[in-house]
Amino acid sequence: MSQETWRRVWGSFRGSLETLLLAGFFVLLVGLFCGCSDQRVILRTGQTAPAFSLSDINGKTWRFPEDLKGKVVAIRFWADWCKSCAEEMPVIEKVYDKYKDKGLVILAINIGQEKDPVVKFVNGITITYPVLLDPGAVVTKRFGVTGLPITFIIDGDGIIRQKILGEAGQTVFEEFVREQLKR
Repeated sequence: MSQETWRRVWGSFRGSLETLLLAGFFVLLVGLFCGCSDQRVILRTGQTAPAFSLSDINGKTWRFPEDLKGKVVAIRFWADWCKSCAEEMPVIEKVYDKYKDKGLVILAINIGQEKDPVVKFVNGITITYPVLLDPGAVVTKRFGVTGLPITFIIDGDGIIRQKILGEAGQTVFEEFVREQLKR
């Protein structure tokens, strides 16, 4: 085998190995955050979203659903190591900017990271919707989060109307939001 062929084979193998290791790390991390309980939470559309109280990166406490009755709430779980989360958060900002005065609230819940790296990350992507901290991933577990990003769109009565696992993109996300704002 020539040296050039060997380099190509090794490069391909190394890229696959890195992808496999990253995927394994992600599965392990989500497993640690979500626990190995016998009582696995699976939330579905039509169910009432779990209540919670969390502080945002500015120190304000948000109580859901008490503080947000009558509002359409998009609860988005994310972490700074999630590439899809980072790419989509500015896209969601466009929808937030367009509909925040019509009753849309977005709560971006970070799953268990320390405040300083979260603030640094948020400042780097320039978003204006609230970013909440979930130390110990307690709320993350209540929502049954098993992958990132995941977004729950909740109506003004606290009922889950959409559950989006993975990226939605601006068009799809905006359509889901508009549908709930019409109700």
